[in-house]
Amino acid sequence: MPALHTQLTSMDWIVFLAILALTGAAVWWGGRVSKKVGADDSSPLEWLLMGRRLTLPLFVTSLVATWYGGIFGVTALTFERGVFNFMTQGVFWYGTYLIFAFILVKRVRQYQSTGLADLAGGMFGTKAKKLTALLALANLLPIGYVAGLGHFLGPLLGIGWWEAALYGLLIIYAYGLWGGLRAVVYPDFIQCFVMVIAVWSLVFFCWAHHGGINFLQTHLPSTHWDPTGGNDWASLFIWGAIALGTLVDPNFHQRIQAAKDLKTARTGLILATVIWIFFDIATTLGGLYARALLPHSTPDQSYLLLGLQELPSGMRGLFLAGILATILSTLDSFLFTAGASLSSDLLGRNSKWWLKGGMIFCGISAWLIAPLFGGSIVLVWKTLGGMISACLLPALLWGLWRPKTLSEKGFLFSVVLGIVSMTLFALMNFYYPSGIDEFYAGLLGSILGLVIALTRRTLVVSRP
Repeated sequence: MPALHTQLTSMDWIVFLAILALTGAAVWWGGRVSKKVGADDSSPLEWLLMGRRLTLPLFVTSLVATWYGGIFGVTALTFERGVFNFMTQGVFWYGTYLIFAFILVKRVRQYQSTGLADLAGGMFGTKAKKLTALLALANLLPIGYVAGLGHFLGPLLGIGWWEAALYGLLIIYAYGLWGGLRAVVYPDFIQCFVMVIAVWSLVFFCWAHHGGINFLQTHLPSTHWDPTGGNDWASLFIWGAIALGTLVDPNFHQRIQAAKDLKTARTGLILATVIWIFFDIATTLGGLYARALLPHSTPDQSYLLLGLQELPSGMRGLFLAGILATILSTLDSFLFTAGASLSSDLLGRNSKWWLKGGMIFCGISAWLIAPLFGGSIVLVWKTLGGMISACLLPALLWGLWRPKTLSEKGFLFSVVLGIVSMTLFALMNFYYPSGIDEFYAGLLGSILGLVIALTRRTLVVSRP
């Protein structure tokens, strides 16, 4: 494929580079604010949680921006299966966000932890913290988002996606290593606005050029309007359960703990959910237009090609900047939280230099692992997201709902049984396909482990 940058005008490049410069300026401004508030640059609390001073606007925009790095994954899913994407990557998640806002956020905040693993440590003990950190790290390695960065820069520059992903990582390191959480949330503020404007601009121009829903209904297979995407409801349930994994998502917990107070966290979650709905409608419509107008393009590049085809000069630069913003804003968050999980939670090293080293290590690891998934963003979500949802969720939720009723041994028993069950079933499926997803084995194993733990005297918290 010829490099797509040859289709860009000078105006496109001016807009694109101006937005990149604005993102860099946001990092610089975050550093200035840090000095104005007298932040202790050497404090782990400052580096990891901004001293728990994250305000509502920054909380909302950072949370929104962090969840869309897989834009080529969701648009490819829409291209292939239609509104099934909106069900699996949208509706299920909105319910989860509201559960967190109205039920869990107060319980999570009371522990004053630095993140998910630290929360498990406060609830159960040191071994629980280490195991949770290990699972979190597996989920946080930004494999899918590194691949997404390659799928964006590769066709744009006319090079392979894996090589392009490495260049993208260098962009992240250029700004993301220098200011702790501030170097993530301040550029997220800019990136959030750019990405929302970009995806809706494409919908506007496609609608104006070709027509709205009637056009899509005429030019799309009828199956693209089936919310199950042609799957049975059991397959749909897996995605719903993966969405529940947000309740144990390390990035989510870190932002909740960084918010300046409980009201900011709860209100911010509700506002972010509204913006997510608004954004998901745009990306779903964009994926549908891509299938209708470019039916022979590859799913993971169709959305990008649609933008270059439908948008005028200048707007193409904004669109490309918006796509890059969705990926960078997620990738820098995942790298930061993964680096913190590795350096602080697993290794017990609470310095900014260890954090930076952890971020570099996790980024390069994700880049090296990405080819094992064939660059498939959706496959990464389903595999790693399914692991943490199935194995960690039951015991951790029980601990939040019924504090001090489950011992650390009981927690470990539940989680490890889930991991073992899921792994063994995956191996069995590899050699003797059963048609049943290993996710169910992991979830059943962890729930069974929790039930056994709660019924055995040695695995519950001793009562005086």
